[in-house]
Amino acid sequence: MRSLTPDPANPWPHDMVLHIDRASSAMLAALAVAEAWRIDLGIPALRPAPVGVVVGDRPLDATPVALTAWRDAVAMTATPDRTVSGAAFDADREAALGIDHAALVAWIERWPKRPPTGPLHEQPERRDVGATTLAWQAGLTHILVFPLDDRWAVRQGSTLLVDETTRRDPARYVDVLLAFAGDALPRIS
Repeated sequence: MRSLTPDPANPWPHDMVLHIDRASSAMLAALAVAEAWRIDLGIPALRPAPVGVVVGDRPLDATPVALTAWRDAVAMTATPDRTVSGAAFDADREAALGIDHAALVAWIERWPKRPPTGPLHEQPERRDVGATTLAWQAGLTHILVFPLDDRWAVRQGSTLLVDETTRRDPARYVDVLLAFAGDALPRIS
């Protein structure tokens, strides 16, 4: 959504570009494994729950492993080329940690890679162009959507990380966009 010249009839600023994506496979893998091990990352539960992703007992180093995988996945959102793919765990480490690779991949693939599309005027960012524009003016360039069971929104640099339910709720999403614009969202560092 970008035009070369301003259009007075269009409330969307001609130079405003937002990238909206689902959370990366690496992020989802890190969250799924942390949830399966019952490690609290301060993020609501995943929906659907990642049943069968890990087998056996939780390893002694599970907490630092899950935290590192999550931080690494979040750090990928800040890279200039927007690389948001990749593995949270390599195959050897997965096996050593009791992660069922096939179950993890199957769980991740249940979540579509792209947000659903529909008419442009029905997109959440279009419902309140004013709030979206304020967030963009405050630095918003990317929105990553997560399959969570509760409301959640945080900021990572120029990226908004938000749950799907919040993004689809007009009143709540406007509040989140205005909080981004006012630098009032919690940050992931």
